[in-house]
Amino acid sequence: MTSNRSILLGTFLFSVLIGCSQNGSVPQAMSGSGSSEMFALADESQREAPQAEEKAAVSDPVARMIIRNGELAWKTADRTATGTRIRAAAQRSGGYLSGEHETRSEHRIDNYLTVRVPADRFEPLLADVSDGVDHFDTRQISATDVTDQFVDLDARLRVKKDTETRYRELLSEARNVDEVLKVERELSKLRGDIEAMEGKWNLLKNQAAMSTLTIRYYEITSVSNHFTDRFADSLRLGWLGIVEFVIAIAVMWPMLVIGLCVALVVRRIISASTARSAVQTESGVA
Repeated sequence: MTSNRSILLGTFLFSVLIGCSQNGSVPQAMSGSGSSEMFALADESQREAPQAEEKAAVSDPVARMIIRNGELAWKTADRTATGTRIRAAAQRSGGYLSGEHETRSEHRIDNYLTVRVPADRFEPLLADVSDGVDHFDTRQISATDVTDQFVDLDARLRVKKDTETRYRELLSEARNVDEVLKVERELSKLRGDIEAMEGKWNLLKNQAAMSTLTIRYYEITSVSNHFTDRFADSLRLGWLGIVEFVIAIAVMWPMLVIGLCVALVVRRIISASTARSAVQTESGVA
């Protein structure tokens, strides 16, 4: 009985001593560290976090992220039918047209289409679009592995977000205005870094999830159509020239009237001067 009491008393005294030492050390650390210790703790967590992220990345492998792009160009005999076929192929593959434009020259018409399609449907789309094409002027397919870049960016983004959380915790523990301002400045810089990294992260993810196929097909215009078009353009330009000439005359008619009047006056003056000279000459001879 006595031994049991001794054991209980010893345990109680040991617990009291441990509690006193802990209660005495925590306030001392908080009172003596100040804002420098707060930032030191946050910086230490930021330095330690990348190691943890690297271990997590090694132990938890992710699927490979491949950015697939392609470019095709060929000559076609019917632009309308070719465009319809490409649009149908894009729709069957679950894709969509993200860009389209047309250019015309004297002898050919070029059409440009940009198709975005899920990465796992890129090969079927490529085969579908290529079906029936005998010769490609351009056929280029590229595959870029961005897995390492994505994993590295994802790890650094996690570190930044974790550090932001720790700084917000420190902000709630700030004891004066100076500490609040310092923490808010750090939070502002962190938020800017996080938004920039999130933009790159989303861009990589979108590029890997959706492949891009750029297509150019062109049609050579016939000589007869070319002559007809040029003849029609010449008639149109000739008519426009006549219209412009009439408009120019209508605009300049006041100046023409004034010029005509001046010419008549000058002519009369010259005629009168010539007549006087003739009279004087005849008088001298007589």
